[in-house]
Amino acid sequence: MYSYPTYDIYICHSGIYSENYRKLIKLFNSGKGFCYRCHSDEAALPSMKKARGNFTEMYKKMQRNINASDCIILLLDKSFMKNDRIRFEADYAAAAGKPIIVVNTDGSEMPEELHCAAEVNFSAEEIFCAVRQHCRSK
Repeated sequence: MYSYPTYDIYICHSGIYSENYRKLIKLFNSGKGFCYRCHSDEAALPSMKKARGNFTEMYKKMQRNINASDCIILLLDKSFMKNDRIRFEADYAAAAGKPIIVVNTDGSEMPEELHCAAEVNFSAEEIFCAVRQHCRSK
């Protein structure tokens, strides 16, 4: 029996359990022939305001999760430029040599710092194709 490759994915997004995050997870779970492990530990990543200055452990956790991933999916929206956490995740992933796939959720302009990333629309076909193309699987 054929075994589908498994992709280790880290999802960057603007809010804890955001609507777009939930939609993406639902899309992944319904994808026939698409196996993944999500390394985004939402419970361990409080918003920057809730962290109350204790960012060191949060950043270390993000770094470990990004390092364990084959690729990064960044859910781009208008809050990207204002969100220090998501910009840190994107910068760290790029510095670590991780492929970044930007899923544009609201038609936002692609930020200059993401110019090397692949950009796709929020559709199953485009996202699955980009993951298969840019991420190594296990």
